[in-house]
Amino acid sequence: DNAAFSLANPLIYGDFEHAISRIAEEKDHPREYCDLGNYDRVHKIFSDVLENYNIENDTKLVLVLFEMALDHLVRILRIISNPRGNALLIGIGGSGKQCLTKLAAYTCGYETFSVKLSRGYKETDFCEDL
Repeated sequence: DNAAFSLANPLIYGDFEHAISRIAEEKDHPREYCDLGNYDRVHKIFSDVLENYNIENDTKLVLVLFEMALDHLVRILRIISNPRGNALLIGIGGSGKQCLTKLAAYTCGYETFSVKLSRGYKETDFCEDL
């Protein structure tokens, strides 16, 4: 009974409840770390953020926000919103690591860039890119 209750009522905490108004309306809301309730509420928040991301950017993110993806998204967002937060995401190609990270960074208000590797790319090129 406890396992069924825990799966039906997950503990999802975060400080991104007002992320869409902070992004779309460029209003600064206090980032209060709070219980976000259930997956439906978190799904609504990230669906709005994803829609706004796709409107603002040329490269569209195509994501299916199922429960496990939402868990990972919340976890990535929590990590990168901390000072010097970093994570090593491991998984097969095409599993959504890069897209979830881009959405989490956008939710935090961060800008992202990707290093473009080419023939003859050296350490000095890497330092310039950074």
